[in-house]
Amino acid sequence: DPAAPIKISLIDTAAAVRVDIFDPTGAQPFDLRDHTQPLNALDPLAENGRGIGLILQYASHVTYGQSADRRRLSLSFLKSGE
Repeated sequence: DPAAPIKISLIDTAAAVRVDIFDPTGAQPFDLRDHTQPLNALDPLAENGRGIGLILQYASHVTYGQSADRRRLSLSFLKSGE
């Protein structure tokens, strides 16, 4: 349902920033890691298709799974110098 609300939270610690994106309650599982192509497999002149690949390449840690009654995508990014 495109109108179903998602929840996004940002956790800032001394070592990293974590972004948690929660699927709407009852949504079917959708692990974005299963729906991306390696960046070097994309046409360099393509206008789109790099977003998920770039996020996954630069995130220090990526998890997707159940969290209470919703599924959560968690992206952690280490801060500079860490």
